[in-house]
Amino acid sequence: MAYRKPKRKICRNCKAIIDKDVDRCPYCGSTDLSEDYSGFIIIVNQNNSEFSKRLNLKEGKWAIRVL
Repeated sequence: MAYRKPKRKICRNCKAIIDKDVDRCPYCGSTDLSEDYSGFIIIVNQNNSEFSKRLNLKEGKWAIRVL
């Protein structure tokens, strides 16, 4: 059985994964959104996350690559 990604939108500017009903990124305000991405990171505690510190990400869901 193949894995099916839930329908979400991804901001092409900051790579935030957001709800499909949103038309503007809540993180950066961009309206350039995509539904196609590859891989993701979930930041739960940005103060204790090396990914968050190195990539300058806030808590939330982030795509690794937007297609």
